[in-house]
Amino acid sequence: MSVAPRTLLAPCILALALAPLWLAGCSGSSGGFSGRYQAAEMGDMVTLEFQSANQVNVWLGPPGAKDSLVHHCIYTISDDKMVIATDEPMGVPMHLKVAGETLTDGAVVYRKK
Repeated sequence: MSVAPRTLLAPCILALALAPLWLAGCSGSSGGFSGRYQAAEMGDMVTLEFQSANQVNVWLGPPGAKDSLVHHCIYTISDDKMVIATDEPMGVPMHLKVAGETLTDGAVVYRKK
């Protein structure tokens, strides 16, 4: 049984038309974040280094230092809530509240540098 090309064309056009809306809905953010946000947590420095395409590097220790650990993550934003997640081993999702140029996770406050 063959399917007419016109029958397949309509779903493809619809998918292409809706793709930008779907992608914007996934991030919950149109502009994205940029730069570095830092906090001292239990005596250690934690840095969130935002990249393009909703990517963020989470540094445990000074960024780029030999003994620092970095997780390569993806973030999503919905309203004033940000979730940072990774599929790397030992990666735990972070749930942050966005308030201007600060991000908070309970008592930990990340400030833009």
